Amino acid sequence: MLAKLNNPRNVAHDVKWKRVVPPVLGVVIVVLIMVIGSVTPLVSILNPSRGVIQNSRNLVIGNQTYDLSGLQNSVNIIQDSNGVYHIYAQSAADLYYALGFIQAKNRLFQIEVFGFEGMGQMSTFFGSSYQNYDRFQTMTGAPLTAMSDWSTVLSDRSTNSTDATTATALLSYAQGVNSYINYSESHNTLPLLFKLLGVQPYYWTPVYSYAVQEVMAQTLEFGDTGLQFSLIYSMIGNATYNLIPTFSPVQSYYYDGYSGAPNATVLAE
Repeated sequence: MLAKLNNPRNVAHDVKWKRVVPPVLGVVIVVLIMVIGSVTPLVSILNPSRGVIQNSRNLVIGNQTYDLSGLQNSVNIIQDSNGVYHIYAQSAADLYYALGFIQAKNRLFQIEVFGFEGMGQMSTFFGSSYQNYDRFQTMTGAPLTAMSDWSTVLSDRSTNSTDATTATALLSYAQGVNSYINYSESHNTLPLLFKLLGVQPYYWTPVYSYAVQEVMAQTLEFGDTGLQFSLIYSMIGNATYNLIPTFSPVQSYYYDGYSGAPNATVLAE
């Protein structure tokens, strides 16, 4: 049998390196991730101070206190067992400020996408593939309508109490959203999708709130029926009204259990 003799000095040297290499290798890997992450958005989510780990800490819900500039008085926000937030404030301005802050904390990327969608600026986040959509949205007049609506509120708020209330609500809400943007940037807790796309959030303004209103209106009732009707009318004139009645001759009821009598058209048939 062959016996292998080891020099005690070499054995000690090997043990020393086995102890040193893992931590050194770990430090090198972390440094590489941080350097590469600053250049590549996809890899940046691995950055220990800015990536997934930091975002996961922001998901922990507990008793938290924020020192926010812009609030007139302290505001309490309570989240119940169903995840619903209850805001207790001493003024309408503080209430809407808190609403903007907490909504941004939970849905910043979503509301910013909605804002860009309404203003025809989606390509800012998602690249040139959205330029046609942005062009279409601009042609619908949604951005112009949003700017016009806010301009009207600003000009009339001194004489119209409803516009004054609206202006206070929208300005305070925007301030709350922007306050969270500043907070999340300083604490490296921007939503993960911003990091994946390599984009920065934009500051909210009341115009974007009106732009979201335009998006919701389009979602509920936008269609090309009017365009089709106009095209047919240009070809056959007033006969269009006989071919496609503006209102259906058959009465429709939108909920079960309606006991009203049928209209005259149905009875005649």
